[in-house]
Amino acid sequence: MLGVRIEKAFVRFRVYEKNVHQEETAIWLDKETQQCFIKYYLSTAKNKDLCYFTGNIELTAKTNPVKIRGEWDTKASLISSNDDSNFTYRGRFKTKDKNNGYNEALSVGYETSQKIHNALKWIIRRQGFIRDGVCLVTWESDLKELPQFYESAVGLLTALSNKDESLWDSEDVLFGESEADHSDTNYATARDLNLAIDGYAKNIEDTSHMVILALDSASPGRLAITYYRELETSAYLKNIRQWQESCCWRQEYFDKDKKYRRYEGIDSIKEIAKAVYGTEKEKLLTLPSNSDGKCPLLISAFDRLRPCIIDGEPIPPDIVRTAVMKASNPLAYEREFNYLRVLHTACSLIKKYYLEKGVIFNMVLDELCTDRSYLFGRLLAVAEKIERCTFDKGETRTTNAERYMRQFSQTPFRTWKIIRRNTQTYLNRLKPGSREYYKDLYGKIEGQFEPGCFEAKNALDGKFLLGYDCQREVLKFRKKDNVIVSDEEEITTISEEEE
Repeated sequence: MLGVRIEKAFVRFRVYEKNVHQEETAIWLDKETQQCFIKYYLSTAKNKDLCYFTGNIELTAKTNPVKIRGEWDTKASLISSNDDSNFTYRGRFKTKDKNNGYNEALSVGYETSQKIHNALKWIIRRQGFIRDGVCLVTWESDLKELPQFYESAVGLLTALSNKDESLWDSEDVLFGESEADHSDTNYATARDLNLAIDGYAKNIEDTSHMVILALDSASPGRLAITYYRELETSAYLKNIRQWQESCCWRQEYFDKDKKYRRYEGIDSIKEIAKAVYGTEKEKLLTLPSNSDGKCPLLISAFDRLRPCIIDGEPIPPDIVRTAVMKASNPLAYEREFNYLRVLHTACSLIKKYYLEKGVIFNMVLDELCTDRSYLFGRLLAVAEKIERCTFDKGETRTTNAERYMRQFSQTPFRTWKIIRRNTQTYLNRLKPGSREYYKDLYGKIEGQFEPGCFEAKNALDGKFLLGYDCQREVLKFRKKDNVIVSDEEEITTISEEEE
């Protein structure tokens, strides 16, 4: 206690009664003692005024609690006054006295202030999302467990089943593992999510409502409620379901046991921000932070995607464009798993964007679609598959399709001729049956272009990524006579062909 002023010291004590067994001697936990001290402290009040919250005459709160978001927080307060130096309000009130002049602007009761702020502290610590400058908390009127709108589809399922599964951090991922060798064990589908949301809905009352609140501080001394929304819980669950369905696409992650998992839906807002704005650093997708420890891009993602989920507003077109640009550049990612996350996030947002325009795309390959961008995406996937079929086991070099993808998205016809010419050698290495299969597939796709569209010089839009990913999924395990054909079984040598 050396160097600490006595009035700043925080003392806790226990009381023991001789020869009496006491289970609880912690006085600070005794509710009767707490209430007695509250009554005593309020009885010593001298300065009383009208509390604008309750309408009662109460002891006035000269200061209000700080560290709302956590013990790490600054001394930023939600209700504050600092008019004793710069006199912002000079001439508007009777006095500028800092001890009682501020009451003319706003008067808050001490007890009321303590109850409000401590209740907010409690709910934030209990179920708030606090990360990289984002402070967000949602709660139901009866404090029942409900899904968090910013979670991924699998995160919502995990919360319902009360499993301890970390979906936020991927530092412990097995970087050397080959994603292509994983199975679809425990594949979570959109139907599973709908059943989960229905399970939440059964536990709520008709009068149940939700509160969504976001806090942020522009300076160390000022804390603000940047977002506040109340809505019926049934509408909240309906909006979450609509968001997940409209953005539903194949996604992947590593669970707490470092096992590769897949599911249908859309990733969490944090992972969307990483995919759209992040860069690969030490084999992880990361977002830059500023000197205050905040991540402006993550905060922006929460602010801009929150209305899309909560209120069903259209998805911002610039976010979709950025996602398309990121997914069109696979060379920016050393690890294939990271690129798949970027690609599938982009597909989710593209699907949502066009659904709002009345155009429906599904995860299943649409072989009847004649959209120019979609068809070019399919051709790119076929060229990539042909080259990958010739890879040795464990080989991970970049294909021509990946190398030229960004250029291909801008000048598809001219770049396609280069890709097609470069992959001809790999096509010749395939067994005759496989070679004819891919040649026929080339011809079938090219024959679906509308007259003049194949040679057009226009750049491709985001739909080419949908066609690319859907065609890749179909070719992942090609069936021949109802038997799955692996890449190795499609390769032959020149000498075998001649024989």
